[in-house]
Amino acid sequence: YQAGCFRKLNHKWLTENSWLRYSVSKDGIYCGPCYLFGNSEEKVKVLVSAPLTDWSNITKNIAGHKKSSSHASATEAADNFVAIMEGQKKDIMSTLSSSHIMLVEKNRQVLVSIVDAIVLCGQQNIALPTDGATLTAAFLGNLRALNIQLDKMRGQGYDGAANMSG
Repeated sequence: YQAGCFRKLNHKWLTENSWLRYSVSKDGIYCGPCYLFGNSEEKVKVLVSAPLTDWSNITKNIAGHKKSSSHASATEAADNFVAIMEGQKKDIMSTLSSSHIMLVEKNRQVLVSIVDAIVLCGQQNIALPTDGATLTAAFLGNLRALNIQLDKMRGQGYDGAANMSG
């Protein structure tokens, strides 16, 4: 009750700010995205973990909250969540999985071309080089021909792997 009249929720606030949610039990409003996706450690709890019930300053409080970086982050997280759930966007696991599948496919193509070269040499009775330096040069040459970035590759080898025991 203020200035001789009862203050209450104005429906216009909800239509102008679609992210606001009204709690009947608390007779206050929350920011939906901040409540669900916001930081619970925020200094300002109003609209996030506590309802806004001060109807006299609601316009000022809403405007300030709308400009906050935490509201922008929570709104973006909520939008991403909805897009993923509606199938408009891939989730992180699908994105990582598709990147992994592409890498595996590229590696498979490289190995197939190496095996094809070995088979061709065998069919033509061409001896394969057996010393390490010649094999290394041939292998690296094939990788360069396939536009493989050698500076991005890592390798590890074991001769007998006795040093790896224990």
